[in-house]
Amino acid sequence: MVNSRHPRPALSSSRLSGTALALSGTLAVALQAGIPLLAGEIACLAVADDGTPLGSIAAGSFVSTQASDDVAEELREMLTTGSPKTRKSMLEHAWRFDVTAGNNYELAVEAWHTPNTEHDDFRFSFSRDDVSYTPLLTVTAVADTDTVQATSIPVDASGSVYIRVEDTDETAGGKVADSLFVDSLAVLSDDTGPDVTPPSAAFGLTATPGDAQVTLAWSDWGEWDLEGARVYRSSSPYGPWTPISSGPAVGGSYVDDTAANLTIYYYRVEAVDFTGNLSAPSATVMGVPRPPGSGAVLMHVSKLTVSAQTAASGGKAGRADVIVVDDSGAPVAGAQVTGLFSGTISGMKGATTDSKGLATIVSTQAVKGALAFGFCVTNITHPSKVYLADQNVATCGAK
Repeated sequence: MVNSRHPRPALSSSRLSGTALALSGTLAVALQAGIPLLAGEIACLAVADDGTPLGSIAAGSFVSTQASDDVAEELREMLTTGSPKTRKSMLEHAWRFDVTAGNNYELAVEAWHTPNTEHDDFRFSFSRDDVSYTPLLTVTAVADTDTVQATSIPVDASGSVYIRVEDTDETAGGKVADSLFVDSLAVLSDDTGPDVTPPSAAFGLTATPGDAQVTLAWSDWGEWDLEGARVYRSSSPYGPWTPISSGPAVGGSYVDDTAANLTIYYYRVEAVDFTGNLSAPSATVMGVPRPPGSGAVLMHVSKLTVSAQTAASGGKAGRADVIVVDDSGAPVAGAQVTGLFSGTISGMKGATTDSKGLATIVSTQAVKGALAFGFCVTNITHPSKVYLADQNVATCGAK
């Protein structure tokens, strides 16, 4: 057996327990899986064929991937219908694993596919939720050479996880359905080496505003060595980010009680394990603390119309009609809208919205002859609401 990870080690004793191979000795070989292991590594094998949305299982099953015995699970591409010029060959299949907790993880694959002329290979990816996948390695071999490909999994992979395989070429005009043969497949868990693997990113982050505070809540993947999450805040969705928790927040929640009312804040969290490995950042959320009974506090431009109107001097002035609404869609009265005219006429000008949320802004300048100008809203203020320009239907217009 040729292996790209380690030289062939000396034979040592092994014991089989369920779908995991536990090895003893300083350097051992998992004979059942066909994958050489270092001491302390466990080969966790597939426990199910999770699904084949594209293509089919032509022979064998996930059980066929549990031993390197030249009895492989064969996955075959499907051919789409229609004209031969638009026809595609496609494959997508996933397996489920129950992975023993460790410090670091690898994916090991012994597989090959039928030769083809369209350079169609097969990419293996990792996921915790069977939705978002991270590519790990690509099988290019077109014959069974008993070679194991292996690569690190970049996040903690303990618990229930998924490995997916897809074809890499879906160019129209494909006429041949290739087959992929998977002889052995395992997620390797190592609990003896230094822990350099971060947790997966937290997900489902929410921000609930209160009076001078914002309550954050999120979910994690329950990694065995997860300590908590570090909480960050910014005045911009793009950073810079400032840590606001004194240490890792535990329990999937945190209350930011240093926030000021009617101020926009952005938050994200990073999961951290007991070794100090940090996950990728979570999605970013926004929170706006507010006094009790404030209702909708965000406002934005729902419509902007730019036109010309006749001035008293006989020339033409620029006009901008701006409608402001809150985040429930109700018109906002008493908002001060400021904007900038530019072009043939220029200058800052502002107006206050009426009961319909309309502010009509007319330029100070007026010209005779051709008129070409633009207008951009630069700011909106209100005693009890906050302007969120990112929600504007339009910020600028031209005539």
